[in-house]
Amino acid sequence: MEIKFVWIQDYRNIKNIGFNFNNSNGDQFEYDGQNLRISQNLDTTPKGFFRENISSITAIVGKNGAGKTNLSEFLYYNLVHVRNGALARFPTGKGILILEKKIFIQETLKLVNEKKLQEEGYEVERYEFNPLDKKGNRDWFKMEANRYIYYNPLLDMRFKDWVSGNDNIQDISTTYLLTSDIYNSSKHYNNSQPYRVQKRTERLLAYSRNEKLRESDLILNYSEIAEFLPNHSDIISFSVDTIRNNQLLNLEYYGREEASRDKNKQNSNEIYHFLDDLEKNISYQLEEYHKKENEYTSLYTVPLEVKKELFKKIFYITFFRAYWKIHASTLTAKLLDDFFTKGNSEFGDDNLDTKLKAIVINLDQILVDSGFTVKSNVIVHDQTDDEKWEDTFAAIFNKFELSLNKKQKQFKRIISNSKSLLKDNLHFHYQFENNYSSGEQKLLNFYARLFYAKNEIKFREKNNYNTQSKRIVLFIDEGEVGMHPEWQRLFFSKAIEFISRLFDEYIIQIIFTTHSPFILSELPNSNVIFLNKNKFGNTELVQHKTQHTFGGNIYSLFADSFFMDNGTIGAFSKKKIEWVLTLLESEQDLSHEESKTIEFIISRIGEPIIKMELEELFKRKEGTAEIDELKNKIKNLEKELRNKTNDQTE
Repeated sequence: MEIKFVWIQDYRNIKNIGFNFNNSNGDQFEYDGQNLRISQNLDTTPKGFFRENISSITAIVGKNGAGKTNLSEFLYYNLVHVRNGALARFPTGKGILILEKKIFIQETLKLVNEKKLQEEGYEVERYEFNPLDKKGNRDWFKMEANRYIYYNPLLDMRFKDWVSGNDNIQDISTTYLLTSDIYNSSKHYNNSQPYRVQKRTERLLAYSRNEKLRESDLILNYSEIAEFLPNHSDIISFSVDTIRNNQLLNLEYYGREEASRDKNKQNSNEIYHFLDDLEKNISYQLEEYHKKENEYTSLYTVPLEVKKELFKKIFYITFFRAYWKIHASTLTAKLLDDFFTKGNSEFGDDNLDTKLKAIVINLDQILVDSGFTVKSNVIVHDQTDDEKWEDTFAAIFNKFELSLNKKQKQFKRIISNSKSLLKDNLHFHYQFENNYSSGEQKLLNFYARLFYAKNEIKFREKNNYNTQSKRIVLFIDEGEVGMHPEWQRLFFSKAIEFISRLFDEYIIQIIFTTHSPFILSELPNSNVIFLNKNKFGNTELVQHKTQHTFGGNIYSLFADSFFMDNGTIGAFSKKKIEWVLTLLESEQDLSHEESKTIEFIISRIGEPIIKMELEELFKRKEGTAEIDELKNKIKNLEKELRNKTNDQTE
């Protein structure tokens, strides 16, 4: 259902004001505190104007503090937290929300013409706290046909770090992911380990690793990405996780007495010891290639073929750790011993046997002609004894690089089979080694997060009572921020093309907030909400000064639409120019230093009209204007005299 209109009585600095969003029907609404009136906008964009499956686009622009983010936040909190019929209650405000033919109105607000609206085909739903709460036996599952995505590349700390759960929002903002990645995947430090204190840096580690996974998954699995980001690297870096960054690898160990009373716990202890002994054996093998440089630094020079064999062993040790943690089923220390010593992949479980054999075959094929870029590894020991071996393994066996031109199919099979056996988790990490410019990197990140959001939506559609989504409402909060002007110019066109293709089976509504005149020049006036703040600091709607924004002059749009009250010249240069003007218009004579400084400033002004006017004032001030005038008269007289002399000679 399209978002058509929101009226907010009181939320932060937005008070008693309504906002019409561009929509496919061209409906316009106005609420006066008593009646809700509906009219038709005859200036709406034609169907399919942006893309066939993009029903509408609305941009919200205005000064900082005018209410752009507050409006987005109100929609975020009031629309996107349905949890299978329950309500995740967030800060809300009294108001009216219109989705398609449904009017949600807070129960204390008046609606005198409710009957007339119902006659026109609208359903009026009253709510107490939140439009999608359960009051009135709302058909919540129908609401879940709407899926919401919120993207903001800034770390703005506005939205709190809610854990999304089964909400119908995919929050892919930097703020949310930075705080939630540590909880929402296996790629993080395990808080259940009693002997370690969680470090603040663990959140950053989880976020950075997951961000690279999101980008890598896009490049690996979205074949059309080359059209949007050509020349991306085909070299992928492949490393095995440690307990420090993957909670699934931390097996529980039980006391002897407790294990003696429970067969599963006894088996768990045996597996724990077996895998732990294998890891210790690897560390013993590494000692052959170890040289201690000083008290804190070690150097390991391990031959490539040895590295490959040990890497393979660590890969399977971590796999079985994760598999046991998830399933705790058919594994025994005896079966594991047969696998590691004899290569026997028969575990008595058809699913495990089939997929593990496929992993073994494909990993062997990858190892043949790929390798580690670093031949020797310097390891600095500044950790506790419990962490030393983890960092040693990580330093020696990370950065296993392979070219996907040759090994992409094999690598994707390893990923898919591992995820299938580990319930969509992984025991290893991978990322592309790209040399993108900052603008390309921002676009890659934008595309990757959207690709991730779609996969999450598909996962929830499958697992939440098979609720099928029909519409995506995408909030892009200053998506172009931090980009070079040329990348800003391209951003809108690239974004809607990518979004349209990626979500090709959905109807899409896009809501932008932006400071960029490049975004504004892509949109007709009817697709833009212009905000200002009044003298009390509250939001107000304003009319655009120019008749058309679409294809408009960037300079004019920047000056007019983005409320540059004090002009478009930088504040520092403006002060200097005003200083020059004050001196030139005063009756006092200029000092030698003042004249030199004024001459320097005027000669470097880029705006030609300002420069020309100041030059004229400077000449008059210095008395050079009259001298120049006399010189010109002399030149003209000399010219006239020469002409007359020539006439007489002839």
